[in-house]
Amino acid sequence: MLGEFTEAERLREQERLHQEWLRDQRSAERAVREKTEKLMTEIRLRKKAEAEIRAETEKIKAETEKIKAKTEKIKAKTALNEKGAVLGLRKAGYSDEEIAEILEMPASVVRKYGL
Repeated sequence: MLGEFTEAERLREQERLHQEWLRDQRSAERAVREKTEKLMTEIRLRKKAEAEIRAETEKIKAETEKIKAKTEKIKAKTALNEKGAVLGLRKAGYSDEEIAEILEMPASVVRKYGL
């Protein structure tokens, strides 16, 4: 009878150790799964942030190009207006120095539009 009790205790202890091992395994697997999910979430967030930054950069580049185009257009119109003003005043009989003074621009610019 003492042998049976000892054998039963040994089996119970073996089962307890086995259950404890299984719990430890599940805990380790859960920890790995949670860490993997956390890393995947970080990767997704980082990729999303990078995509947003790229989109914003492209938007800024497009706006910059648009502004450059407008600036060039304004410069061209200004040059055309300057030329028209210089030629009109010259036609009216004003000298280059007088035109420069009237239009408040350097004489070299006035001479640039010379005939």
